[in-house]
Amino acid sequence: MRFILFDKITSLKRWVSCVGIKNVTIGEEYFIDHYSKSPIMPEALMVECVAQIGGWAITISSDYKYSTILAKIGKAKFFTPVRPGDQLSILVEIVSSNDYGSIVRGTISVDGSVVAEIDNLSYAHHEVSESGKIESLDTYIFNSGGFLGSDGMPKCSID
Repeated sequence: MRFILFDKITSLKRWVSCVGIKNVTIGEEYFIDHYSKSPIMPEALMVECVAQIGGWAITISSDYKYSTILAKIGKAKFFTPVRPGDQLSILVEIVSSNDYGSIVRGTISVDGSVVAEIDNLSYAHHEVSESGKIESLDTYIFNSGGFLGSDGMPKCSID
């Protein structure tokens, strides 16, 4: 089972930032037992949204030289519960990067209001020897999420 916690990436500036979207629906598996009478998205999964988008931002920025392994979560603050029907706008900024790892920070907003801030997510870089394998996964993820058009080219801007 794949647990992809974003629906699409709308913009990417190599080694600078990435913006993704997550539409939160009542059909999400985690709502079954998580406060079923008043469902809220678990905060750990909000961190995972940022971590996944941050990982893809690094992988794409490196031209698929690296895949990433989340190594550390520095600090997370949650301000407002996220509920079914909310659309998350997830901004990930790459704070620093070298050949061994990267650090990002993320801000999650709903309707322009910040609902969470995640600072100092640290990733270890894993050099990919067969980049075709990760690129094919990238195509699968972004085709299903609306990132690539039918011609295989990104629908969002990549700078």
